[in-house]
Amino acid sequence: YFLYISTLNKRYYLERGIKSKRLFFSPYTVDSKLFCIQEKKISKELDLKIKFNNENPVMLFASKLSERKNIMGLLKAYKNSFEGNLNLIIIGNGKLSSSVKDFIKLNKLSTSIKYLGFINQQSLPFIYARSDIFILPSFSEKFGLVINEAMHGSCAIISSIEVGASYDIVKHKKNGYVYNSLENNSIEKAIRYCLKNKRYVDMGKKSKEIIENWNYDKTVKSLSEL
Repeated sequence: YFLYISTLNKRYYLERGIKSKRLFFSPYTVDSKLFCIQEKKISKELDLKIKFNNENPVMLFASKLSERKNIMGLLKAYKNSFEGNLNLIIIGNGKLSSSVKDFIKLNKLSTSIKYLGFINQQSLPFIYARSDIFILPSFSEKFGLVINEAMHGSCAIISSIEVGASYDIVKHKKNGYVYNSLENNSIEKAIRYCLKNKRYVDMGKKSKEIIENWNYDKTVKSLSEL
């Protein structure tokens, strides 16, 4: 028997001659209990780190800072089109950490972009809950489990089509926007769509609804059916 975690994983097995009757769905999930704590009080220290002095919506990037994750592409799109009407939080570290900090400083974006570096997992649920949109603009991503986490925090999701999760839990123009990295200005187009008429609000609610059905119980059920 083979347990597949996503649509692309199932396709991988089928393309290699595994019969569908030998395949059982075992969704790639996170522990929802860890990420559904919005009702708990946020620490003053963390609150100061993620608080902006305006009422603009907040977009979040949380991943390794590498070329594959396309963090610099995101920053350039932000600078070109959204400075002044959208806040951005960046979480993570990597070999592009210095480039990210230099970009923010050079373009004088420190009031609208907060680069937090590494953040303990226990603090992430509060940041998800304070964010309106989560974006993962990777050029390549087998799944992107961080999207599951953000959906538990009721975030609208923007994802490139190269992210595995975009085939399963990111529903285009329903709980987010899926774009093709090969298209010109694709990141800007995706962000604009979510911002227009505050679509991200209903999208965030839909994310929460979708991810509640993508859980450990389905994994256990798959195992029990073997």
